[in-house]
Formats: sequence, C-alpha cells, structure tokens
Amino acid sequence: MSRRRIMPIIIPMAPKPQYQSGFYATNNPYQMNGLKGFTEFKSIEETNDLYLKLDFPGIKKESVITLLEPSENSVTVTGEAPKESKHDSSHRKYKTTAGLSCDCCVISNIQCVVEDGVVRLILSKKKMNL
Repeated sequence: MSRRRIMPIIIPMAPKPQYQSGFYATNNPYQMNGLKGFTEFKSIEETNDLYLKLDFPGIKKESVITLLEPSENSVTVTGEAPKESKHDSSHRKYKTTAGLSCDCCVISNIQCVVEDGVVRLILSKKKMNL
C-alpha cells in the first residue's frame, strides 16, 4: 500500500496591509493620529514618482546608505542606530529593498531625506526604450 504524501500549501502573506493611499503596517498601539506603521509606499500622481517612508527609530543621517541595484529596478536602504542607553541591549541595523514591479521602467533619480529617525525617499522613474 503506497502512502500519499501531502504537501503543505504555502500562501505568501503580505508584510503589511493595504491602505487607500499606499501601504502601511500597524506596529505602534500608542499612536493616536496619522498613518500607523513603519513603511509607507505610494505613487505621487502629479509626477508619477514613487514615495517611500521608512521609520528607522534612532537612525542617524550619516549612517543611511541608498544603493541603486544594477538592474535599476530597485533601491536598497541600509542604516544603523547606535546603542543610546546603557540599558539598550545592542545597536540596531536596518535594511530594506523597494522598487518597481514592471520591467518597462528604471529608477532614474533618488532623493533621500533623513530626519528624526524617518527616511523619506522619492524614486523618479523613466521608461526604457525596448
């Protein structure tokens, strides 16, 4: 008698719920106003650029590195937040990648502003000549 092996079905879950004007993830139960979460990603209608907001608590402007991937379809953002108190267990490192979901465009420009532990990127894109 042969046994049938049952393979589990794996359904990828989105890391953040969808919101009307972009994407966000709820992670701060004490926040009373505004978009809740550590990530906001949306298209800017006037310019067709992409806006990306990342909450990286404790991050310093000098430690943020934005790297355009060789495909020019995505950008990787890394940074470190130092251990600020003797009670902190360690420093924190952050890394995320965001980009275009199509193959018809490339990222042509990256604007990055870091302030108060928040990294804001505007990714300009241009159509490729196929």
